[in-house]
Amino acid sequence: MHKKNITRIFFGFVLIFLAVFSLAVALYWPEFQKQFFPRAAVPAQRSVPGPAADEPEIKVAANEKKSTPREGFLWVDPASAQYVVTLGKTHGVWEGKKLNVYDGTDLLGHVVVDRALETISYVLPEKSVDISKDAYYRVVAE
Repeated sequence: MHKKNITRIFFGFVLIFLAVFSLAVALYWPEFQKQFFPRAAVPAQRSVPGPAADEPEIKVAANEKKSTPREGFLWVDPASAQYVVTLGKTHGVWEGKKLNVYDGTDLLGHVVVDRALETISYVLPEKSVDISKDAYYRVVAE
């Protein structure tokens, strides 16, 4: 009986060891893969054929491209009490540009960009625009 218990305990420890080892391999598989199989870890680069030499390349001028209206949000920054828009120079917004302000689909009026940064802009509302300090509004730059 004593030998039977020792055998069961030994197999129990073996199963616990295998479970812990499997868990470690599952958690650290990406690191193992990078170390032992470097080609499999890096996705293969596919070559894309360029235009044929016989075909002329068509270039579209910048002014011929259709400009799509860019949309963002307008809110009042509570720390500085300034009007902030989530459109900036990367979206084609610059100082002096007029932006339309909407509440849902209703046009509230226009705001003028005072200072344009890379991704946001500070704006000044026109006198006829009623902007609440606790709300967000949709802004469209056309």
